[in-house]
Amino acid sequence: MINVKSNFNLYANKILIISVIFQSILLTFSNANILRRRSRNLNMIDNIKCLPNTNGSNCICPGKCLTYDNYTNFCQPLNCWKWNDMKSECIEDGKSFVSAIVLQSIPITGIFGSGFGNMGRWDIFGAYMGLFFGGCFLICCITLLCGSNQKNNDSDDKFGTSCCGCILILALISLYIWGIVVIINKEYKAPWKNWKGESIMCPLVS
Repeated sequence: MINVKSNFNLYANKILIISVIFQSILLTFSNANILRRRSRNLNMIDNIKCLPNTNGSNCICPGKCLTYDNYTNFCQPLNCWKWNDMKSECIEDGKSFVSAIVLQSIPITGIFGSGFGNMGRWDIFGAYMGLFFGGCFLICCITLLCGSNQKNNDSDDKFGTSCCGCILILALISLYIWGIVVIINKEYKAPWKNWKGESIMCPLVS
């Protein structure tokens, strides 16, 4: 029974340490997203004028990513696009591909699905967290249940715990690799805001 308690305390301490690391990482991501949103609000482009000698229903916008808006009487960018005044060209707009793939590729952050957290895809991020902490919780429960059965010896307890641990590690590694592949292929869009401030979904921007 002492071995069971020591094993449980060992797993509990590991989960506590990992939780602290995860909370620190999540706090960093949250601060980065707040700063990025503030920067985006400060850098909102002005209304884009029509080409000279065109206006109203006859307005010709200077770029293919722009469309005339009757309410503002100016050209406005289509969803997932923005207008670069300096270069006078259309640029894709959305969450950074580089940030997402870097965070997902680093094992200590990617194992938690941090790349998807950076994208704002909290549904996928939650699946990563559910697998990790749910798996750890399940292993702790199995350790306690096996230890409470006096018919089981220490070798059986260690074997069962080790098997569950191996299955959890394989599942985490598989999900970790899957995350890298789908982000590289840009299979999932990320939440974003259009010029009206409406919530939309846009592909990652390189």
